[in-house]
Amino acid sequence: MKHFNVNISCFFMALTCCIPYVAARELPVPSLLLVPGKAISIGPVFLVVEDYNPSDTLSMAVGGAVDLASGQFTANAAGIIVGPATTNTGNHPGQTSPNLNNPGTNLGALLLGNDVLGFHQVLPSIAAYGLGNPMPPTTLVLKNEPLSSIFGPSFTGLTSGTVLEFRVSDNFSSSDNSGAFVIFQSRTAATSAAAMSYRPGFYSRSVDLVHPRRRFADMDLSKGTPATHLHQERLA
Repeated sequence: MKHFNVNISCFFMALTCCIPYVAARELPVPSLLLVPGKAISIGPVFLVVEDYNPSDTLSMAVGGAVDLASGQFTANAAGIIVGPATTNTGNHPGQTSPNLNNPGTNLGALLLGNDVLGFHQVLPSIAAYGLGNPMPPTTLVLKNEPLSSIFGPSFTGLTSGTVLEFRVSDNFSSSDNSGAFVIFQSRTAATSAAAMSYRPGFYSRSVDLVHPRRRFADMDLSKGTPATHLHQERLA
């Protein structure tokens, strides 16, 4: 009987070795893509050129912050408030305020999707991204996040030719919005981040932390014009 059990074990080990391992693939997005704070109903888009499964992943770094109310509500890409001390919603830094028009997302968060998939919050509002922190970071890194975690349990995958769009979560007019998010993606997305600072009316510089001497862009994040130029240059 012992000999029989050993043979069975060897059989299953051999069978397992014969099953090909399919590694999760990373969904590529345009690097150095700027999403203005005014992008609440239309934002930068990109084309999916292959099929992707729910288990495939997204990795990227996002720098910057957006303001939704003329300086009265500023949040990072996870929708976590970074200022002022008390927002127009009565919240404080380290807290969130839900977007009642898009359940499951928080105001100011970076969204990804389209009219079919809906628009979903890319980075969760968790402690790692500043929840509960009175000084939340504005440089966030997403690493190997399954697409199903972003698009929800009913997500069945992306097909080649799908157009995806980045937006900012807001349930009011964009007329008083400012700031921007800058998206970086590369093989070193886990360690390469946008070292951003945001103050309305001041210039901010994005820096590749892996290659600190490389200056990507100088831009006035309180205006939308540089975003348009940068987007066109990078996607042309």
